[in-house]
Amino acid sequence: FDLLEWAALLHEVGLSINLRSFHRHSFYILLHSTLQGFNREQQLVLATLARFQRKALRLNELPEFNLYKQSDVLSLIKILRLSIVLNGQRNDDPLPDITLSIKGDEWMLTCTDEAWLDNNKLLHADLLEEQDRWASAKWTLTF
Repeated sequence: FDLLEWAALLHEVGLSINLRSFHRHSFYILLHSTLQGFNREQQLVLATLARFQRKALRLNELPEFNLYKQSDVLSLIKILRLSIVLNGQRNDDPLPDITLSIKGDEWMLTCTDEAWLDNNKLLHADLLEEQDRWASAKWTLTF
C-alpha cells in the first residue's frame, strides 16, 4: 500500500464525527491517531491528502514536509480529488475508459465515450465545479 491508496481508503474517516467539514475532521483524526506502520511525516501526508480532498484549495494552509516534495504531495491531492469526483455517485456501473494527460499543472481527462458526460449531468456539474476550484489554485483541468 502506498500513501495515495491509504488516503483513498481513509479519506472519509471524519464522517464518524460529522458530515459537515468531514475533510477537516479526517485531517485531525489521521494526524493525531496512532497509526502503526507510518512515520510522522507519512502520517502528515496522509492527513493532508484527507484535508485537501474536497472544497476550496487553500494551498497556503498546506504544511511543510521534510521527506516529500511539495509538488509530489500536490499531485497526490489532484489524483485523489479527481478519483473522488469520478466515483462520487458510488454506483457499481463501470466507468468508461478515461485517460489522464499531464503537462505541468495542466491536467486533461479524455474519455473514449464522447457522450458519457452528456449522459451524466451530475458528474459533469461536479467536474465543472472541480475545474473552478483548480483554477483558483492556478491549476488547469480540462475534459
